[in-house]
Amino acid sequence: MTDFRKMLFVKVLYSSGFWLPTMVLYLNSRGISTPETLFLLGMYYIVAIALEYPTGVIGDLYSHRVAIASGYALLVAGFLLLAFPISTIGLTYFIAGFLFIALGDSLVSGSDTALLHDVSPDFSKDYPTVQVSSQSAMFVALSIGGLSATIDLRLPLLLSALAQAGACLFALSISFRRDSGEYSSNALGIALAGLSSVRKSRLLTSLLAISFVVGSFFYSLKWLYNDLFRLIGLPLGWWGIVPGIATLFAAFGAIVYRRWPKLPLTVAFLILVIAVPLIGFTSVPMLSVSAIFVGFLFRGYFDSRIMVSINHAVSSSVRASILSLGSFSQRLGASAYMFVGSLVIGSITLPTFLGFAGLFMAVAGLSPLLFVNRLQNRPDVTVENG
Repeated sequence: MTDFRKMLFVKVLYSSGFWLPTMVLYLNSRGISTPETLFLLGMYYIVAIALEYPTGVIGDLYSHRVAIASGYALLVAGFLLLAFPISTIGLTYFIAGFLFIALGDSLVSGSDTALLHDVSPDFSKDYPTVQVSSQSAMFVALSIGGLSATIDLRLPLLLSALAQAGACLFALSISFRRDSGEYSSNALGIALAGLSSVRKSRLLTSLLAISFVVGSFFYSLKWLYNDLFRLIGLPLGWWGIVPGIATLFAAFGAIVYRRWPKLPLTVAFLILVIAVPLIGFTSVPMLSVSAIFVGFLFRGYFDSRIMVSINHAVSSSVRASILSLGSFSQRLGASAYMFVGSLVIGSITLPTFLGFAGLFMAVAGLSPLLFVNRLQNRPDVTVENG
């Protein structure tokens, strides 16, 4: 089996988020109140944000393979901790579980895509292929996760632990090794080099900005599903199926990118920002669900297009660091959505909140989008080669 094929299995198993659809419900069943749940999720994002760039630097400095394998092992530990809590410890025990998950996700983020780039024969074509496989796996996992929760709310966590254990084993079996002579041996040097690359390149800054605007919202959307599905009266068994179908639309978005990589960015972005407030039309459940699907379709397109462009615009020596910086900005934006939501959703409706989210995306994404679009249309340069 080739290293690329192994990385494909790694990404597929990592994407198997059985636990996501019913995690809030599970915490409530364990006596964790809604404010405490928001605290746990907020803490998870804060820790993940704090560790995001440093763990990317670690991957560039030492080994992307070891970084992601360590991350998957920590995820296994975190899911098992959450599945078998010690009742006498209470909230503190769940904090420990989420800390393991946050550190594990941070170690994986950036380094997994960097390693995929290293072992890929043609990253521009292979990345969308991996995305299609990963999103399809996510569909299956979310659907099974939601259904298995009707049997036992711990089952999604146990299935997630099993998937991450498999990802860890495949990661350790990858034979690719980098030439250490091409990389700095100083962590601070790598960290500064990554930041300098972003600062000196308006193209890279704009690509990361678009990634931030689109990714931040969809990072946080999964934590709004429970309230959204309650509002539209969706049965519990469908709480995993609907997000799962949405990931299939994201996979289709990656296919659209592979077939038509030069679709007008402004048109695609306009459709995306219109879809976001339509998700909040809870009085018409089918419109709300359809808007989720459309949003994920164009999220999948943007993710593939922006990720390929970023990887073409950075050097191998700081690849994981810069990819982690992109994830850092998305997690930071997601935590901001959650923080603002926890403050205002009590006084405004969820549909109103989603309307403001769409407006923010339109305003924040316009300038970097126009720059990338203008650069792409120049005959002497493409976004893919900078």
